[in-house]
Amino acid sequence: MLKTLDWKLYTILLIMTLISLLMGLPYIAALQGDTITTDLFISFIGFNGAIAAIVIFFGLLLGEKIGLDVPILRSYLNQKKITKYEWEYLYKWAPILGLIFGATIYLLDLLFAPYMQELGTAALESGYQFVWWKSLMAAFYGGIFEEILMRLFALTFYVWIISWVLAKFRKEELKENKVVIWFAIIFSAISFGVGHLPTLMAMTDLTAILVFRTILLNALPGIFFGWLFYKKGLENAMVSHFFADIALHLIMPLFLTI
Repeated sequence: MLKTLDWKLYTILLIMTLISLLMGLPYIAALQGDTITTDLFISFIGFNGAIAAIVIFFGLLLGEKIGLDVPILRSYLNQKKITKYEWEYLYKWAPILGLIFGATIYLLDLLFAPYMQELGTAALESGYQFVWWKSLMAAFYGGIFEEILMRLFALTFYVWIISWVLAKFRKEELKENKVVIWFAIIFSAISFGVGHLPTLMAMTDLTAILVFRTILLNALPGIFFGWLFYKKGLENAMVSHFFADIALHLIMPLFLTI
């Protein structure tokens, strides 16, 4: 098992993730009083870094068995040909689609604004202020760490475990099942939305509309990034997520305050 893993790919992904955590730290600190303490550094970088080391290992290991992969980076590291179409989608369509999706989510969130007064008050009381460079750096955290966690690991694990059970039940080889993949895409996206609720609970009292808004606005992009991971590979999901965060947390706030 250890010999079959692409350790070069594993190492690169882990380094990328650790860098993304460091870049996201100022934004996380801003949400908690704008001070990077030793405890915050250890809990955020240390804990999430350890999690990343584990989930990258299992994501790569299980992904190879069910066709969910990091194809462009894997090919590059192993000196295999990468098609013009693969490069073009990565640097052209993934960014464009990400910007469109991020702007759309921002505008959808405005529809919930009349019902979000408590959340707005809690945000003001937390002392958070918009700083463009912190939002820019946070996009690397979202694009890399969150995709590693939710797509490379969570989505892959859901697909693998369900496919494995079905294969055992049917007494056949493990193979791609589109229904299973789409279930995993949707379930992992909803799980990501639910994962934001504890943070909100720490800021304000949860209401039905706030829970619905939080899950919906995180699940929608999660489904899109999951589809990109399935169809184009993790790199496209990462790039698209990065640009979605740029639109959501940087471009739209700047545009609407001009």
